[in-house]
Amino acid sequence: QFVAPAGQSFVTATSGTDPTKDSNAGTDGKTAQVTLTAATPDVTSIDAGIKPAPVAPLGSIGDYVWLDNGDNVQGTGDSPVSSVKVYLLNSTGVKIDSTTTNGSGLYLFPNLPLATYSVQFVAPAGQSFVTATSGTDPTKDSDAGTDGKTAQVTLTAATPDVTSVDAGIKKPVVPASLTDLALKKVIDRKIAQIGDVVTYTIKVWNESTTNATGVEITDSLNYALLYISSTASRGSYDIATKKWTIGNIAAAGAPANGDTVTLTIKAKVLMEGLWFNTAEVSRVNEKDMDSTPGNMKDGEDDLDRACFTVPFKLCSNDGSKVQAVVPSRYTNVKWSDGQIGNTALFDKAGTYTFTASNGSCPSGGCCPIIVELINCCPVQLCVPFTMQKIRVK
Repeated sequence: QFVAPAGQSFVTATSGTDPTKDSNAGTDGKTAQVTLTAATPDVTSIDAGIKPAPVAPLGSIGDYVWLDNGDNVQGTGDSPVSSVKVYLLNSTGVKIDSTTTNGSGLYLFPNLPLATYSVQFVAPAGQSFVTATSGTDPTKDSDAGTDGKTAQVTLTAATPDVTSVDAGIKKPVVPASLTDLALKKVIDRKIAQIGDVVTYTIKVWNESTTNATGVEITDSLNYALLYISSTASRGSYDIATKKWTIGNIAAAGAPANGDTVTLTIKAKVLMEGLWFNTAEVSRVNEKDMDSTPGNMKDGEDDLDRACFTVPFKLCSNDGSKVQAVVPSRYTNVKWSDGQIGNTALFDKAGTYTFTASNGSCPSGGCCPIIVELINCCPVQLCVPFTMQKIRVK
C-alpha cells in the first residue's frame, strides 16, 4: 500500500498494455496480492503513479481611475489619476490587500482565489466620486459609491477576471474664499565648514484670487547653527519664537500682481554632519485650498526644506565610522559605494549618495554625505615636561 503525498492521488491502475509500466495502486493506494514462489521469488514491478495536486483556478480584479469631465462616465476630456489608494475587501468587508493606481490610472489585484470581493477607492484630498452607474455602458461608468466602495463582485471559474471595477473622480470645486499660499526655501551653499556663515532665503507668494491675511511662517534653525541676523521684506522674524509674522499677501491678479515676500536668515555653522531646516506656513486666516498650515506634511506647497553638508572628519587610525540611516518610507535603497539597505556605514573618504524605488539623494533638496580622513593623535603619546632645579633653604 502506497501513501500519496498530501493533496495528491493515484492514477488509474493497470492502464496500458505493459504490466511493468502501469500503476498497481488502487484509489486507496493498495495493490493486488502478489505470491512469491521458488520459480518467481522476485517481483519488481509493483509500482504507483501519482497525479499532481489540482491547481485551484485564480482570478483578478482591476481597471481604472479617471478625473471626470462632468458627464460621470469615461470618455473624451477625462484624464487618468495616479497614486490613488485602492483597497481589496473580502466578502465580509474586511480589507485584505491594497495597491495604488499607476501613471496611467490603472490598478490590478492579480492571483485571487475564486471568491466574493469588493473594492474601495480613496479619493485625493478635497475631491469626491462622480455619480455611480451612470450611462448605459457598465464598462465605462463609475462603480464607486460616495464612500469609495463598490458593489460585491464574485469571481467564478466561468468569469475569473473582472477588469471593469473603476472609479471616476470629480474635479474639486474651489470656493472663491480660499487662498493658495506657496513657499520656497533655498540655501546659498550645499557644502560648508565649521565657522562658515550660511544664508537661507524663504519666499512666500499667493497663487489664488483671494488676498491672504494674518500670514505667519515658522522657520526653526537646528542646533548645528548659531543665529546671526535676519532681514524681511515684510513683517519681522523672531528667533525666540521661530516665527516670521508677515500679515497680508495680495492675491494673484490684484494690483500687487506677483506679490512675493522674502526672508533671509544668516547663521554660523557649529557642527559637522548633514543638516536639514524646514520652513512652513503655520497660520493664515483664510483656508488654504491645497495645504494645511502647521501640519509638517511633505508634498504640500506651503512647506519646503533646505540642507547643507559639513564633511565628517574621521581619524584614519582608530576605526571610526559614519552611520547613515535613510527613513523606512524609502524602499530598495542602494548606496553609491554598493551598500544595500536603509542603514550604511562609511569609513573611507568620499562623497556618498543613495537611490531608492521612491526617491534618491541628491535630489529634491537632499544633500550628499561627505567623509574626510585626517591624521589624529596616536594612541600612545609622549608628553613633554620641564624639570627645574631650585634651592631649598
